[in-house]
Amino acid sequence: SASDNVLRGGLTNKKVDVKELMKILEIKGREVEKAPMLIGRSGRLHVLTPTEEFHLMVLKSGTYHINEHRSIELVFVTEGQAVFQSAAEKRTLEKGSCHVIAASLSSYTLEVEGTLFIADVPR
Repeated sequence: SASDNVLRGGLTNKKVDVKELMKILEIKGREVEKAPMLIGRSGRLHVLTPTEEFHLMVLKSGTYHINEHRSIELVFVTEGQAVFQSAAEKRTLEKGSCHVIAASLSSYTLEVEGTLFIADVPR
């Protein structure tokens, strides 16, 4: 379909008319507020994000025994590596990788050497 009346912002590989785009954009700076955090029972650092769509946790170097887990989880390793272990498998998670932990898994352990983030769906 034709889209000559669309002003693109660079989200596709189609041509972006930067001059025209800048005419309609309003760019303002403001203070950045850090999201509040709390430490959960498993030792994971919970980031209290201002959204209802997902929940974010940070895990720094250490061993985490996860026994409460009710939704699918996405694990992003940003520094170092981690070893994931459940009753069925043991796997090394490398920096830059993303892994899915099924909601049906009742418990698991993460041995973290570095930093990783876990995103899940709020309860």
